[in-house]
Amino acid sequence: MKHVHSLTILATLAVSVTTQAAITGMIVDPNANPIGGATVRAYAAEDSAGMWARIIAGKLDHEPLATVQSAPNGTFSIEVKD
Repeated sequence: MKHVHSLTILATLAVSVTTQAAITGMIVDPNANPIGGATVRAYAAEDSAGMWARIIAGKLDHEPLATVQSAPNGTFSIEVKD
């Protein structure tokens, strides 16, 4: 009678997935002149339930995910990593 021995190998694989988005653009005034030094902020989407939970917790300001200043020619690029 043959005995079959099996070997079980358990492996744990840790995967880190990073979501990244970039938003680029130009800030201009009503006459299409570039605005340098403008503050540009990116915020996470927030539904009304999340907004009320944040306010009830005493956090009145919605914290931005990222903030940049526009260049002298009005251009900006803001990267958001999750």
